[in-house]
Amino acid sequence: PNVFSVGAEGRLGVTAPFTNISAGLDFFAPGEGIEGAWSSPCCTRTLSGTSFAAPQIAATFALLRQQLGPGPTGPRAELIRRTGDPVYAPIIGSWSGATSVRVGRALDPQYQSASPAALPRSASPIGSFDALRVDPTGFHVSGWALDPDTVAPVTVHVYVDGVFVATTVASRPRPDVGDAFAGYGRAHGFASSFAVSPGDHTVCAYALDIGAGRGNVLIACRSAGYGATIGALDSAVGAAGVLTVAGWAIDTTRDASVVVEMTVDDVVVARRPASDARPDVGAAYVGYGPAHGFTLAADVSAGLHRVCVRGVPDAATSRPPIGCRDIEVPSGEPFGVIDAVRADGRNITTQGWVIDPDTVRPIDIVIRVDGLAVAMAPARQERLDLLSGVPGYGASHGFEVTVVTAPGRHRVCVDGVDDAGGAVGLLGCVDLDVP
Repeated sequence: PNVFSVGAEGRLGVTAPFTNISAGLDFFAPGEGIEGAWSSPCCTRTLSGTSFAAPQIAATFALLRQQLGPGPTGPRAELIRRTGDPVYAPIIGSWSGATSVRVGRALDPQYQSASPAALPRSASPIGSFDALRVDPTGFHVSGWALDPDTVAPVTVHVYVDGVFVATTVASRPRPDVGDAFAGYGRAHGFASSFAVSPGDHTVCAYALDIGAGRGNVLIACRSAGYGATIGALDSAVGAAGVLTVAGWAIDTTRDASVVVEMTVDDVVVARRPASDARPDVGAAYVGYGPAHGFTLAADVSAGLHRVCVRGVPDAATSRPPIGCRDIEVPSGEPFGVIDAVRADGRNITTQGWVIDPDTVRPIDIVIRVDGLAVAMAPARQERLDLLSGVPGYGASHGFEVTVVTAPGRHRVCVDGVDDAGGAVGLLGCVDLDVP
């Protein structure tokens, strides 16, 4: 078990023409054109042969013993194998199954995990297609890949709609992969960029098997469009007879701002360039810059409406809009909430908020005690919770009103006064005892 067979790697990185190859071969080492010690003429001579390859494997074992201390030969042999480079054998037209020693890797602590990831030898490559990004020049792909047979970087091929377009080597730093697969190192990330024609495309990434696995492996496929408007309808709010939409849009073929249009019930009601600052979009879509935000608004009647936003270049095509929402635009009597009614001596304090759905302006409230109106005040205090709870109307709709009353039990009611002089909306009533 402590004896290993060694073949010779040639100068071109493939098996040397004179070496034997068999399924039981353990390692390769450089064996062609080796300068070694020689007695006469003194003192070196360049020769070839497996006799020059075998001592390099023995020396690697010795170096590992010097660095790591005594230990079983089996794990050391696995470390040498795992950190070596796969060797292609032209005579058989495939990978040989054994790796060529790379002493620097074998002595590197990042590969010397006592418990390397439980990946079976002779397994096929594994990996992840992490992202497909679009910019004005085309597509950019990124991810990671490794072959369990070796820590050496693997080659990744990229296809678009079934046609080969790019090759790259998965050798970029990926500390997360190194942490997840102990003993295989950190250099397993890949990235590639390439031009594409306008339209929708499917991009697939393949990891090439460099060991004795089942062959090249499809990592994953992703789809994206080029030459169309991409974006998001982040919000759509209906309030006081106005529909307001906001979001971002990018024409994938250029970094200039694209024009977007807003439709309500299939009728175009607003149009403008998507040129507002959106640093988050600029960070997510590198190469396009941040000037791609938009806000559009239109007057509408009360009721349910279908609002959509699309890029103007896409308006005459069958491409889907950036986004659509069904939005209810309210109308009618004032509404709101009485948050608290409390008595402090003969003082009664009422707190809450009120909104007239027909206007964004603050309206008045009326405090009634036992049916008698005793105070009127504007509901214009800041209530920041309304910005998300009742969007579109702003925050200036809160109230806090104190009135004086006689001791005893009383019914306190709050009404909202319609902005147009119409009906008064009852917010609610509370019964309480005044000491």
